[in-house]
Amino acid sequence: MVSQTRRSVLKTLTGLPILALLDPVSRALPAEDEAAASPDSARLNVLFHGVFVYMFDPADSKFITAYAPAVGDHTYWAGNWQQEDENDLNQKSCELKGDFIGQGVAPNPKEENYPVIKCTNPLVTSKAVCQIRMPLPQKIVGLRRINRGIKPLLTGEYAPSALKHLPLTYAFVYKYDPSKGARPVLTNTAWKAPRRPGTVNLHIRAESQVAPMENGFDAIRDFLGYDDSEINIAPEYANCVIGPDLIPRVRGIKPQEEYSLAEMYPNHPVHLPGYPQTCDKKEGILLAPANCSGIHGILKGNAAT
Repeated sequence: MVSQTRRSVLKTLTGLPILALLDPVSRALPAEDEAAASPDSARLNVLFHGVFVYMFDPADSKFITAYAPAVGDHTYWAGNWQQEDENDLNQKSCELKGDFIGQGVAPNPKEENYPVIKCTNPLVTSKAVCQIRMPLPQKIVGLRRINRGIKPLLTGEYAPSALKHLPLTYAFVYKYDPSKGARPVLTNTAWKAPRRPGTVNLHIRAESQVAPMENGFDAIRDFLGYDDSEINIAPEYANCVIGPDLIPRVRGIKPQEEYSLAEMYPNHPVHLPGYPQTCDKKEGILLAPANCSGIHGILKGNAAT
């Protein structure tokens, strides 16, 4: 970033009083999963921050693959909170492996909270910086989000008409059996789930090394072989409001863990996690939907068309 390093910004946020981070939105929505964890299972949340395309192919129905399309100077990391840059994902193919419990749920075209659209073209995989294959999670939750107003959020031939939100961060939720001794791992990296009680969060992050000015949605279209008449962001959302957050929608995720650096800096500490933020470029926040995460949603593979 301009005057602070990525890690120094994250450490500053971590040091903020937790009550300040949670107030006032901690009471905005009930927790989706408040029940105590089963003693014979543990929980893994895989959080995606940045420009990714999530592809589900019915021909490979037990898995979903996240592709990172090339976006300007973006780089891709994975790891524990504040330690993501210890595992470089650039030019790698990885797989999330573990003794996961329960049957994953496939993307549903009637889903209203994240985009599910068809991909009718062969993927241009040469335009993907990295890819991560994962078992279908028990659930997918969109965290930070742009809420739909009067106009549709996405336009074009393949735009999902029922879409209510554009998530900016996604949580893929898993449960696994720690009694078997094997902890979840991300292959082709050094990451392994920490051996500790409670929820484990794996952060997979796409971040610019300068300022997030590139158009991530253009990169997504290039990857899919679509043009802007087939899928695009409605121009009414060029200036929008993000939030309020869905805390505590997913157990084990702290408020600051939902954010990208573009949201935390340079407008930090005026807008703490938990508060709605504008993405009006006039304020220098650089949160145009085109360069935020989550706008692309989950795309169905060729076999579904």
